[in-house]
Amino acid sequence: MSETNIAFFSGRLVDFANRFIASELVRRGVEGIVPSHGDILCALFEEDGLAVSEIARRTHRTKSTICVLASKLEGNGYVERRPDPADRRAVGLWLTEKARGLKPVFEAISSDLADRITQSLSPEEAIVLGNLLARVVRNWKD
Repeated sequence: MSETNIAFFSGRLVDFANRFIASELVRRGVEGIVPSHGDILCALFEEDGLAVSEIARRTHRTKSTICVLASKLEGNGYVERRPDPADRRAVGLWLTEKARGLKPVFEAISSDLADRITQSLSPEEAIVLGNLLARVVRNWKD
């Protein structure tokens, strides 16, 4: 494989992963969530009550993108907005009980996706691939 194909195959992998996640959410009866909501929900699973700006920073998305995605999640009952008691201008996003109940489902889908991605790799190759991709992402400069 030529190094010029890396971006192409990386993009295809993202497409395959998003389709897999979307189909698994439907198969498991999860409504109103699409793969693009995953970054927000995962950030809130790690630390509930984050400000939109902090979620944007952690997920490498714009605040406006997070606001649009959060509005859809809020409309479907997965998050709620609450004022920050320390800063009246800031608003935090908080998981609802409905969203908290999805954490095991997300973990199972994530595990199944990892199995799917690595099914044609040896355990050693999977580790090397993960390490190489992590290095590329960590060293990326905009």
